[in-house]
Amino acid sequence: MRVLPILFFVSHILFGQTDEITFMEHISPIIYNKCTECHRPGEVAPYSFTEYAEVLNHALDIKSATESGYMPPWQPDPNYTTHALLGERFLTIEEKDLISQWVEGGGLEGDPNLEAEMPFFSEGSAIGEPDLVFTMESEYLIEGNNMDDYRVFVFPTNFEVDTFIRAIEFRPDNREAVHHAIM
Repeated sequence: MRVLPILFFVSHILFGQTDEITFMEHISPIIYNKCTECHRPGEVAPYSFTEYAEVLNHALDIKSATESGYMPPWQPDPNYTTHALLGERFLTIEEKDLISQWVEGGGLEGDPNLEAEMPFFSEGSAIGEPDLVFTMESEYLIEGNNMDDYRVFVFPTNFEVDTFIRAIEFRPDNREAVHHAIM
């Protein structure tokens, strides 16, 4: 039985296997599946995370934002239900630790063959052609002071009978200023 540990040790030395955390193998699946939905060209986040160089360029910010829980923005408690919610973007403790270790380890790129596949992101509406679109009656000026601005806007539905709503999608016109909503 001592042969297996010896073989593992020898193969580890001969083939140069390490426990290094790399973007391609460990971090790209997290970033692409939990961040890139918003962090890509034409979407709400201020910079793109669609490739290694972009993520490396913001590595310290990503580490800080994920450790603090500021990013990704996800309010529901993941422990509240045993069922996943559509579009969940919270990070597990293990994922946060991996990101921190990757940044602290120098942000290694790794083998490009191990990079996670980029998810498919639809253009425009993520839920399809809407039956109804509500727009604001007048513009609202955002000061641009980098502070959350909570406002209540009421959109009259003009429904004459009780109506079942299956989905709501929030799509602001000014994505540089507005990218989160509580509904």
